[in-house]
Amino acid sequence: PVNESVKTSVANKIALHCVKDAVSYNIPNSSPVRLEVLDIRGKLVAVLDVGSRIAGNHTVSIPGSLSRGMYFIRLKAGLTNVSVKYIN
Repeated sequence: PVNESVKTSVANKIALHCVKDAVSYNIPNSSPVRLEVLDIRGKLVAVLDVGSRIAGNHTVSIPGSLSRGMYFIRLKAGLTNVSVKYIN
């Protein structure tokens, strides 16, 4: 897949970064997380990561089975949601 590098950060230092076939995220505190792939209509396509995670950096592979197109990667960490555009 061809993808532009996208990085999004919010005030509480949660960061979400997509490059090629992986998603990296950083959370400042241990918390429950859910990392999702949504299509352009907002329909859930895949769940990449779910569970309680310790503070720090985490990297998850994006499935190669995704059809070509535009998606949104959404990270829910605690009470915060962060989304970035992903082009496959």
